[in-house]
Amino acid sequence: MNARNGYPLNLAFLVSLCLCGALFVRCSYGQQTTSGVGAKTVSRAPQRLPIWEPSRQYGAGQAKGTVGNSVAPSTGGNSVAASGPGVAAPVAPKVGSQYDPCPVDYGPTLEPIVTEGPGNDLVVVLPSAQHGLPQTQPARPSVWFDFNYLMWWVEGSRTPALVTSGIGGSTGALGDLGTEVLFPTTMLNSDMRHGARAGAGCWFDDAGQIGIEGDYLILLKASEDFSVSGDGNPVLARPFFNVVSGLEDSHVFAFPAVASGSIGISSDSRLQGAGLWFRKAILETNDFRCDGNDLSGTRVDFLAGYRFVQLDEGLLISESFEAAGPTRFDLYDSFAAENTFHGANLGVVAEIRRWAFSLELLMQLALGHSSAKVVIDGATTTTVGAGAPVVSDGGLLALTTNSGSYTQNELAVIPELGVSVGCNITERLRATFGYTFIYWSRVARPGEQIDRNLNPTYFPNNGPAVGAPQPEFTFVTSDMWIQGMNFGLDYRF
Repeated sequence: MNARNGYPLNLAFLVSLCLCGALFVRCSYGQQTTSGVGAKTVSRAPQRLPIWEPSRQYGAGQAKGTVGNSVAPSTGGNSVAASGPGVAAPVAPKVGSQYDPCPVDYGPTLEPIVTEGPGNDLVVVLPSAQHGLPQTQPARPSVWFDFNYLMWWVEGSRTPALVTSGIGGSTGALGDLGTEVLFPTTMLNSDMRHGARAGAGCWFDDAGQIGIEGDYLILLKASEDFSVSGDGNPVLARPFFNVVSGLEDSHVFAFPAVASGSIGISSDSRLQGAGLWFRKAILETNDFRCDGNDLSGTRVDFLAGYRFVQLDEGLLISESFEAAGPTRFDLYDSFAAENTFHGANLGVVAEIRRWAFSLELLMQLALGHSSAKVVIDGATTTTVGAGAPVVSDGGLLALTTNSGSYTQNELAVIPELGVSVGCNITERLRATFGYTFIYWSRVARPGEQIDRNLNPTYFPNNGPAVGAPQPEFTFVTSDMWIQGMNFGLDYRF
């Protein structure tokens, strides 16, 4: 064959070779052929999609588990290979399997689907390697429980001097040279208290946008005791202001060669509270998916509901002394105060998540009715020799002039601020540590109800009363703070 005759054949051969190559390339990269019998490839929306990039472990260009497909047509002797990028199985994050309690439905396993189209063309449907959303959004945990161990402090009760001692001729009156205050030297019941706070809640909807929550807290009983006894060296006394003489005075129960005696004082305090409120999400970033995940996000909820707080405190003074005769005197003074608050509670709680850690900020304010009840009682028992005891109304600070039960109702506020940090232990359990500050306005404390202005003529067995009936009762209220640390566990499912 000469060059003239072979040139057209060589040109036709080259053109045919180029067309075959172009057809092969188009089939290999998922483009549909324009005519003839062959394989067609199209893309469709994925049924199961990975959240995390396969390139985190296997590189951007190739993912582990890439699917390759070879398809042979039903007619003809030629085979057409179709291959696609495939889909890599989802790659779990470093902490996702441990901290993520939210199941995600990605649909059935992706496999290439071969169908026969018009003109006996084969259509190969390849799973897309593009990223997308799961078929169902992750469900937020619908119920949660939390428990906190409390180490809290309650502002102590202010109480006037109740017991003094005197040396060098002092009778224990305040201001005298040689007088020393024995009790109290600080505010009563101001030490740290142990307690617990438990809460629970649930969402009404799967998206966790509106729900209900409640809690209950209790501080264990705090008590402070004091006792002293003596034969008069040094002098033991109970100070007061004498309204008749207009001077500081004292009731002596231990004096050399005159009387010997003892005194015991006990003070106790109890605090409890509860609340129930609705919770509504007002701000949530798209990446705040659910509790326990390893993503970052921010959420702010609005709170509206009911708040209850109760504080019970008491102060009991028991005195006993024996004078010449012999005559024995047993006195007691009792001051008790009960404060109860019922009110509407509004608040905001914000939560910030960063991987397995969280930060929660709480601010709420309760406004409502605060009821204070004060009960004052006192008595003196006198026993002369072997005779029968005689009981008289009134002790020393609790006399007939101020004894009784008194109630006062006022409008009060109880704001609460809290901050808490948390760390996921498992996919459902989180450990937390936080700080809480609570303020309560217009609270009656037992020590503040004591009136030191006494008229000695109103003492039991002290003759006819003359002059102003004192002590007298006047409601005294003050503001009180509560603060402390919280150590908690939070479980959600």
